[in-house]
Amino acid sequence: MPAFAVLLLLATVPTAQSTRTGADSLRADREIVETATRHASTVRSCYETEGLRRNPTLRGTLELRLTIQATGTVSAVETAGRKLRGEGASEVALCVATRAKHWRFARGPYVVETITIPFVLQTADSAPAAPVVRPSARQ
Repeated sequence: MPAFAVLLLLATVPTAQSTRTGADSLRADREIVETATRHASTVRSCYETEGLRRNPTLRGTLELRLTIQATGTVSAVETAGRKLRGEGASEVALCVATRAKHWRFARGPYVVETITIPFVLQTADSAPAAPVVRPSARQ
């Protein structure tokens, strides 16, 4: 099995569907990135077991859209903007989405918000020398 790499694109993009229900702030990008980074091994595991075993050349981007409650629980997950194609891609997306439902963010005085976290999935031999970093953006 080839070595593999998962790069977390350091960008969080809450959608316009954030709702204010007595809370007064959005989560800091840093907290979102730290939580996503903490769970990167889960993404790697899905990529390896569900993707690379079926298709050793599978690579692409998988964006997770998470709805996070003020309690820090993830109430909804979907894969958005998937640019991961080929045999094993659907299985990887399902595996990551299923596991992301159990991710936990910090509890606090936050609004319910929907964020998108992109992951680049690729084998180590095709990985760039440095991680890809995008500036954070909020709508």
